Amino acid sequence: AVIIVYFSTPFLFFLAVSVVVVVCLLEFYRLKGKKETRTERCMGVVFGFLVVFSFYYGRPSFTVFIVAAGTMLFFIRALTEKEGVHAAMETIPYTLLGVFFVAWMLAHLVLLQKMDGGRLYVLFLFVVIWAGDTTAYYVGKSVGRHKLAPDISPAKTIEGAAAGLGGSLLGAFAVRWWFLSEFSATDALFLGTLIAVMGQLGDLSESVIKRSAGAKDSGNLIPGHGGLLDRLDSLLFSAPILYYYMLTFMETRKG
Repeated sequence: AVIIVYFSTPFLFFLAVSVVVVVCLLEFYRLKGKKETRTERCMGVVFGFLVVFSFYYGRPSFTVFIVAAGTMLFFIRALTEKEGVHAAMETIPYTLLGVFFVAWMLAHLVLLQKMDGGRLYVLFLFVVIWAGDTTAYYVGKSVGRHKLAPDISPAKTIEGAAAGLGGSLLGAFAVRWWFLSEFSATDALFLGTLIAVMGQLGDLSESVIKRSAGAKDSGNLIPGHGGLLDRLDSLLFSAPILYYYMLTFMETRKG
């Protein structure tokens, strides 16, 4: 992941994110089982890829066109639904949810990497997430006693979540000292906290979807860890948050 982020061109990084989005979307749609036809899955995957491409292309009007056209096509497809209106009203929202929950959110990595100094920003995001996830796992497993959200994710504990926040903050300050001196201590404190919280919320949100589908993992691509979406769910909310923070505060500061 570090090699891909740091050494790839914006186009190669876009391709890498596209592959990740396609795999995650296939896992997401597989959770619904047979209620969704292959046509809807293919349309969702293509729609998701085009969303990522529109972010790479960099023209807001094109992104709006992709979203509008894709949404209309799903409803036009529903007009030919053989299983009736009720089936269509189940598949359309779920397919669109996959596009926006997975593709739209992860596509912000492309926008982040395209910024001036964007490679380092993506690495910052990864380190903060990884530090938080690792700390939360080991502390929660060893001393966790109080359940954080037992109905959603029984394994997560309040102790683990608190440790994850601390780990993310340590990661944020370590990266600031190591290679992102343009960040102030306030930036590191604020972003470390924000990314940790949003990362855990993204994780819990994916758990809600898995719970509703009666699944433990999104897939079995990574033995012992589940699917790719299980590994990247912490990025779903944190990547957009970091991008808009950089766009709003850091880019203004540079200008």
